[in-house]
Amino acid sequence: MGGMNGLRIAICEAGQWFSFRHYQALCVAIIVAVIGTLTYEGPQGPASSLYFHGMIHVGSFAACLGAQLWVVLVAGMTMFFILPRHVFGKLQTFLFPMFFLWCLASTGLALSTFSSLYPLQTWDRTHRTQIVCLLISITTSFINCIVLAPLIIESMVKTFQFEVDVGAGHIVGHAVVRELLENPEYVRSYSKFRRCHSVSALLNVISLLANFVYLHYFVSRIIQSVD
Repeated sequence: MGGMNGLRIAICEAGQWFSFRHYQALCVAIIVAVIGTLTYEGPQGPASSLYFHGMIHVGSFAACLGAQLWVVLVAGMTMFFILPRHVFGKLQTFLFPMFFLWCLASTGLALSTFSSLYPLQTWDRTHRTQIVCLLISITTSFINCIVLAPLIIESMVKTFQFEVDVGAGHIVGHAVVRELLENPEYVRSYSKFRRCHSVSALLNVISLLANFVYLHYFVSRIIQSVD
């Protein structure tokens, strides 16, 4: 009972932290700040300012791409195959919103600094392709933050709590809990979780592909400047 109470407390704490007031409002603020930066056409700064913006741009893009590769290829798969389902779920209630917010903020920085490094009047086809890639990345992160993350966490917590209640919370990896298959509430919750998680994963893949396309053009531009 102590373990179950601890799980319920953790779920409540996650629900309090993951709120419209603290989390989704911050996501909207990031988008507003990015739009404001993109629509502001100030004078071209000195070389030191461009150098600073360039460092932020490269660092923020690398932070987003690195986080995506780590979560998709390393952390997610490792935790899924070694942690009990309810522990994995409790951890994900915090990691999901933090990961999506990290990608949103870092891509927002990359998008904002791109406009300062390459003014709109200097854009060519390559620049337009790069900006589209960044817009795809930030859009998918925003959808995950605002729409999908709350649905995933809500359904995941509910699903795993059902499994803990019947003594199946210790299962590692994929589970088919036969005694719960006749529970319509569990089936609805589990189906909702799988649907939302699948859409979120697809958006992550799209964002990852867009970032690789951006990286291709970024490196190609560096090689051209060296030549």
